[in-house]
Amino acid sequence: MKNILLSVFLLITTLNAGAQSVASVKAYEKGSKALEKKKYHEAIELLTVSIAEHPTANAYFNRAIAHYNLGDSCSFCIDLINAGTLHDQEAESLYQTKCMYSHTTNVIPDSILQENPDVNLIEKRYHKCLPDSSIHYITKFNTGWKPRTVTNPEIVNVNTDTMEVFTVVEQMPVFNKNWKSIYEFIGFTIHYPSEAREKYIEGKVYVNYIVLADGRVANVYVMKGIGFGCDEEAVRIVQAMPLWTPGKQRGKNVPVRMNLVVTFKLG
Repeated sequence: MKNILLSVFLLITTLNAGAQSVASVKAYEKGSKALEKKKYHEAIELLTVSIAEHPTANAYFNRAIAHYNLGDSCSFCIDLINAGTLHDQEAESLYQTKCMYSHTTNVIPDSILQENPDVNLIEKRYHKCLPDSSIHYITKFNTGWKPRTVTNPEIVNVNTDTMEVFTVVEQMPVFNKNWKSIYEFIGFTIHYPSEAREKYIEGKVYVNYIVLADGRVANVYVMKGIGFGCDEEAVRIVQAMPLWTPGKQRGKNVPVRMNLVVTFKLG
């Protein structure tokens, strides 16, 4: 995460001052301006003053971005949690994409199927800076889209030299309304490569891609793979995705660069 550079984006500078002190509002405004100028240490100090006086989702979110740019991923994630508890949906979405990772399997133990016969996938979610983990059962009936198997999906590539591509935006792209369904899509779409199966190859493939302003997926490539056909299969899965709800910045749809981990594990 330390190597990811965030684009400086427009920060909300208007607050409901009715329930806040003048000092809190001024500290928030100065901290937000410092963040826009990439003065991250100064921004953190000022936003901390604002939060101490009167905690708001915007102050937590902006301080999280400052922490991120300084490479403090745990403080970044904790501030996103605090912003999320104050009903900031962008913070919740960003936390899921940057502060959590999951392991999903379609190998369901008989003991679980006896009590939950509709379970199709098991997803275990881990938090990067918290000791918590959680297990989620995903059924084949809880998705709004119809899974599809695509042998030769559409390949979309764009010239990023002539296009501004964001890493973090005010409203991140969403796959079928929530992140749980993306792992369900993978479970339905994945084909374990025969070479990897024969050689008992397991592992994670890290894929990078862009969600364009029209919701299509473009410029899919493997950042770190395991070979034996798994890298190509992970790329095929991402290219086969249905349209996303695109990200928004200042009210406009914009292209956003995303990461996804595709896990290959034999039963």
